[in-house]
Amino acid sequence: MCHLGHTFFHYQAVNSTNDVCRALASAGNVGAVVTAEYQTAGRGRQGRSWISKPGAGLLLSVSVPAEMFFAHHWHLAVASPLAAAEAVSQTCGLNVQIKWPNDLLSSGKKLGGILIEAEPAFAVVGIGINLTMSRSDFPPEIAQIATSVLMEGGNVPDKQELAVAIVKNLEHWLNKCQTGWNSVIETRRRLEATTGRFLEVHLPNAVYRGTGVGLDEDGALLIQLKKAQTLRIESAENVFIIS
Repeated sequence: MCHLGHTFFHYQAVNSTNDVCRALASAGNVGAVVTAEYQTAGRGRQGRSWISKPGAGLLLSVSVPAEMFFAHHWHLAVASPLAAAEAVSQTCGLNVQIKWPNDLLSSGKKLGGILIEAEPAFAVVGIGINLTMSRSDFPPEIAQIATSVLMEGGNVPDKQELAVAIVKNLEHWLNKCQTGWNSVIETRRRLEATTGRFLEVHLPNAVYRGTGVGLDEDGALLIQLKKAQTLRIESAENVFIIS
């Protein structure tokens, strides 16, 4: 079995930690972890940019061999945000929720995010956590909806300590997925921020509004529309909590 985090590589600046991690994995170093103080071309889901002031956040990528999640394509999507949320809660003393599929929230604001990029033999999990950014460090368009550990009054952790905790948690939850999926999905459901909230969900060709009613047995998002119709969402461009 491959153990994650057998090797750590730290850089002052890279284009993208995911790109560096992918190159290492392609060369045979699967399970390695890459961290950096700054990314010149960091990215999030749907091709969006990931903005982080140099040195003010944890920027981490880890490659995961396919055998750790091939049995079910939802395993990695569920385990990754769960691992990050628990690690931040443990090391920073914050109450962290997950907004499906993979945003980390504190006090309803975005504290971090996750980008998973799959290759045939492995996947790269990129995780960004805002640690010491202040409101003025965020672009105006997200300044009111983003936050950091410092802004939330949490304990700003040693970055290496937080990175190790995330990778350790990820390995734990991926192994647990193989033997006890029901307990994994129940833990994930307890951290879901959209349950009971009125949502606007943007799909490529449609926009739906309804109430979040949790995650199904696979980890897909469920929303209740008018006339008690329940919609199952496996992938979405955006999920907004309206109220």
